[in-house]
Amino acid sequence: MVLITSAKASEAAASSCKLVLESGKCIDYVAPAHANLSPEIQSESNDIVSDDFAGRRKSSYASDSSDDWEGVNALCHVLDNIIQYESDEIVDGQSVLEVGFSTGLPSIFALANGASHVTLHCPDKEMLDCFIKATFSRNQVKLSQRKFVTGDLDNLKKSTKPKQFDVILAPEYINANHTEFEALHDFLDYALAPDGICLLTARTFYFNCDGNLPEFLSLIKSKGKFDVYVRWCSSKLDVVQRKVVQLTRIIR
Repeated sequence: MVLITSAKASEAAASSCKLVLESGKCIDYVAPAHANLSPEIQSESNDIVSDDFAGRRKSSYASDSSDDWEGVNALCHVLDNIIQYESDEIVDGQSVLEVGFSTGLPSIFALANGASHVTLHCPDKEMLDCFIKATFSRNQVKLSQRKFVTGDLDNLKKSTKPKQFDVILAPEYINANHTEFEALHDFLDYALAPDGICLLTARTFYFNCDGNLPEFLSLIKSKGKFDVYVRWCSSKLDVVQRKVVQLTRIIR
């Protein structure tokens, strides 16, 4: 996975923030000042947005690292929607992994909705120490409820067990070069429980690397391990759309 930092995390001003979801539930978090998430996400089925908003979205995400935070925003909104309208048991009593562009928000939301334990992987130790741990402390998460892992995916694999996680939450998981895609796919196959679910967010392509969502979905199809369902897609006014994709194991 490509790690994008415009400045060292330790040099970025921390901001106390709150993300309010459609259900009315809130996630309190600590983040760099530039990462204060917008309260709404624009979907493919709701294309009426102001010209000013559309222009800002088109011009900003190509070089603005805060765009990864909008992927987190989309994932949290989709998870909230699933709990509100489909199944309030999706994370209840489940073992959850947050991987990709990890911020702690999906993990905190999962715990607030009954998850038994969360493991969070963050390759950037400064991000972990400066913001993620503060987010967990702010939400009074017990030590017994969480585990932090740093380093690369190989280190994460060494720190976990096969088929350990009932739910994998993976914002911007494939913001990477396509040469990394097989390893990214194989880790999901290693970590996801037989009846588990993975939700990942991704833009259809990225400007900072050569990976893209269609190529990753093609790889998934060729491997024959997962069924794919697109849960959400950003507005067509977005030059490069973002999607939330659900993966579940193919039943043989």
